[in-house]
Amino acid sequence: MDNIELSFKLNVGHTGVDNDPLNPLSRAFQVLMKEGRPHQGHALCFYFGEERDLKKASSLRWLGIFVLSARGRIIFFPGFSHTPTWIKTTTNRSTSPRTSFNFDHISLEPLRQRWHFTTANSTDHKGGGRTRDLGQGRLGWFGLSVASGNILR
Repeated sequence: MDNIELSFKLNVGHTGVDNDPLNPLSRAFQVLMKEGRPHQGHALCFYFGEERDLKKASSLRWLGIFVLSARGRIIFFPGFSHTPTWIKTTTNRSTSPRTSFNFDHISLEPLRQRWHFTTANSTDHKGGGRTRDLGQGRLGWFGLSVASGNILR
């Protein structure tokens, strides 16, 4: 088997290599590398915690990666340090119970009206709801909160 290595060099954070196939960069590029399906663009997102000086950021962590698929979906691969095994949604002040789900990413449909949770390799989907029009061409898609930066890779 041949290996293809994708590297990004950053001038912040700890020196080292994250070669875990579950990191958000690997997950975001898996379809491109394994199946040859291209995407239109991507944005790497990082979390710096309380530090404000980016050159001294020793607590740099993955927030995640946004990918614009070739078919117009926006896909968010969060940078969690573990694989979530459940989801819970809240809509119109109504909260659903926890649902067992091996969550990998969140997909926003091309019309930008609906979104869903997706497992690795897109084997299962769970509806997340509808987006909210915030005006001036902006949409409320999803909210994400974590107890601390340590939950991120």
